[in-house]
Amino acid sequence: MSLFGKVVSINAGAIIAAALVLVISPVTISARPQATEIVVLAVGTVVLLGVNVWLVRRAFEPLERLAALMRQVDPHEPGRRIQLDGAVNEVADVSHAFKATGVYELPFGSNGRFYRNAGAVMDQIVGGWQISGTTRIQSGRLFDLGNIRVVGMTHDEVQSMFKIRKENDTIIYAWPQEIIDETIKAYSVSATTASGYGALGAPTGKYFAPANGPDCIEQISNNYGDCGVQSLIVTGPLILNFDLSVRKKVKITNRVNYEFSLDIFNVLNRVNFVPTVGISNTTLSDWQAALPTSARTMQIGTRFNW
Repeated sequence: MSLFGKVVSINAGAIIAAALVLVISPVTISARPQATEIVVLAVGTVVLLGVNVWLVRRAFEPLERLAALMRQVDPHEPGRRIQLDGAVNEVADVSHAFKATGVYELPFGSNGRFYRNAGAVMDQIVGGWQISGTTRIQSGRLFDLGNIRVVGMTHDEVQSMFKIRKENDTIIYAWPQEIIDETIKAYSVSATTASGYGALGAPTGKYFAPANGPDCIEQISNNYGDCGVQSLIVTGPLILNFDLSVRKKVKITNRVNYEFSLDIFNVLNRVNFVPTVGISNTTLSDWQAALPTSARTMQIGTRFNW
């Protein structure tokens, strides 16, 4: 029976029992309640409330267990995580982010500071120009390595190793090669070998390994188990982007105008690689970083307003 069914059944049973007690007991309900009647009603109310409190406690026990497990990952604030050495560090939020937007109207033409009396034709040429730009500078995207075991490394060492490494213009990784090689070994398990690992052999040195291992088996969800680190967040490389827009508005009548625009995205043509965590993959190609978010692109637009 579900918890809701138990609550309904127990309350219904308590009400029926109270009614039977009133029927078979010598206590009678009078216009002016007597002391015995008040005692009977008070005891029944207390018992009924006690049963409901017990049921509510039973209902919240799973949530309390989940909260206790989450406090192991987040003992103080939702954005904090425990480091591998047990210390708490603010690593679950972007450390630095700067965003700016600006619009500048060139001071030329009848509405500007310069060439205000240039004439109708010249005013259509030099007036109505607008330049706008947006920029974004961020310390890097956040990547959760998940519930893994970290062997031979501290959190600071893991963070320092997580950076772009180019082998050539088309093959890019986010981890040192020795970390990749040994982690592939750790995830290449086999049930038919004496060591428990595949043909590559057992891992050594510094590497990442599954939460489950010969000495520890997860008993609950992998996200909040006791074998791994539960959650390990690292920051990716710097993100820098700048967009520029040039607009020209030509007045045709008082209510009608024509607008031309040139938008340039990623003006600096900076390559913002998206690192690939790669952990748990046993194929080297799955560790390669993703393609850049966007190269420099431009678009031309026109618009009539009336």
